[in-house]
Amino acid sequence: MSAAQVRAYARKAQEFADANAVAKDLRRLLPLKTQAEYEPEGIAHGVAAKAVERAQRCTIIARAVVAGLN
Repeated sequence: MSAAQVRAYARKAQEFADANAVAKDLRRLLPLKTQAEYEPEGIAHGVAAKAVERAQRCTIIARAVVAGLN
């Protein structure tokens, strides 16, 4: 996916939810990605649970965006 496509999806997402909240969730999730791949045992249960909640919110919005594009 190109940067232009990501921007287009982000603009569309603004119609469905607070884009700042999604950006905040993504900023918190992305640093965990590498750690989860290489050192998952170092992630506390509470941190992992919160990450799942954030990912679920992002997924809900992403599905709404995709549905709106069809």
